[in-house]
Amino acid sequence: MIADELHQHGSVCHAPVYPREVCIRALELQASAVIATHAHPSGDPEPSRADIDMTKRIRDALKTIGVTLLDHIVVTPTGAVSFQTRGLL
Repeated sequence: MIADELHQHGSVCHAPVYPREVCIRALELQASAVIATHAHPSGDPEPSRADIDMTKRIRDALKTIGVTLLDHIVVTPTGAVSFQTRGLL
């Protein structure tokens, strides 16, 4: 692991994520892969439609610069869901 960083801090119902910014940071770190995580304060770890759509946008943006999105994990106080395990990547 090269780095473990907080990219954005959001509100209870939304955290803005910009694929361009994720790509910039991956390039700065000379990363070959990224694992994304985010919290669901509601306690439900199921990815929302917005989570799925944004993950695909990030995956596609990273792919254009030769970086792999290995996984995106939604974390709650009681559990976690992996996009990779669910076949969402």
